Amino acid sequence: MAFWYILKYFITMFQSLLHKLSFFVIPSIVLCIALIGGYFTGQGEINWYYTLKIPAWAPAGDFIGAMWSMIYVATAISLFYVWNRGERNRFFFWIILLFAVNGFLNVLWSYLFFTKHLIGAAVLETALLEISTVALVVFVRRISTLASILLLPYALWVLFAQYLIYEVWRLNA
Repeated sequence: MAFWYILKYFITMFQSLLHKLSFFVIPSIVLCIALIGGYFTGQGEINWYYTLKIPAWAPAGDFIGAMWSMIYVATAISLFYVWNRGERNRFFFWIILLFAVNGFLNVLWSYLFFTKHLIGAAVLETALLEISTVALVVFVRRISTLASILLLPYALWVLFAQYLIYEVWRLNA
């Protein structure tokens, strides 16, 4: 009988440690995604971007950067809520996998567009990014409504970005 109490104690301690580590690990993961995306953006010839025909209504680069910064913060908070409030079951692990796929797609867009200058591929990839973001909004709601609401600006921004990149592709085809 004492064995089960000791085991329960260690499990509780381990869960507490995971909770505390998530304050560091989750923001670090999101920061790495942002930095890798930024690296690929910088790898491309930024002057190439300025040679493209861009819609007149396209926001300034500083505004786009500020939006992405806010989106990364909101995504980190959402993931934090999911990680710390989600019951560790199959659904939870699918959501964590979906966050990982979304992060990969986020980075892939910068690689395709800025590094490889594949505008058409970036348009298609943005559709996948939007699907994964909307899926996160929908599925995360089962764990935390707040975490889901925090992802709404991300979904809306990617939808806007998808239209913008489509217009860039159309204007430069």
